[in-house]
Amino acid sequence: MRKYLIFYWKETGDDCDWHERTVEAPNIETALTLFKDRNPFAKIDSIELVTKDKITIRQEVPRSVLENVFVTAIEGGSNYWYYLSNSAVKLIRKAVPKEQEPYLAIAMLKAVLDHNVIVPINDAEDELEVVGHLSNETIQKRLNTLSKDKGLKWCLEAELSGNGDGETSDVVFQFLTMGEYTYA
Repeated sequence: MRKYLIFYWKETGDDCDWHERTVEAPNIETALTLFKDRNPFAKIDSIELVTKDKITIRQEVPRSVLENVFVTAIEGGSNYWYYLSNSAVKLIRKAVPKEQEPYLAIAMLKAVLDHNVIVPINDAEDELEVVGHLSNETIQKRLNTLSKDKGLKWCLEAELSGNGDGETSDVVFQFLTMGEYTYA
């Protein structure tokens, strides 16, 4: 038998609570099946094999850090690759009117996090091509992917420590949008 650590969350009103549970099973598929049978309403974030020489560290990303990333990326760090279509701006402004939040970058983050708006992000060179989406559902996964990327996790660490700049915000914004660093 192997031990698997499952990170999951459950919706609680307008918020969600994060949990973890260890499941013993002969393989990962059985561990997932056992967990899902006992927790049908849980949303699984990740599952890891527990070994004696591995420690997992989870770190929260404060909303203020995401605001800094959005503002820095939208106002300059990512302008060379992304384009917001009129329909994307309308989606954002329908959820968060200009009178409520005049800054588009912050309005975009509020629309995604607070109103579950999925914002399509287009290519700057081909304005009709959607290269990715920002959504409440994918932000957690994509930040987790970035935090494990040996070559680029320093960008997220710089943002978390308050030492971010246009380059680091661009990398984080690309991961949030596409789940990878595409435009160098």
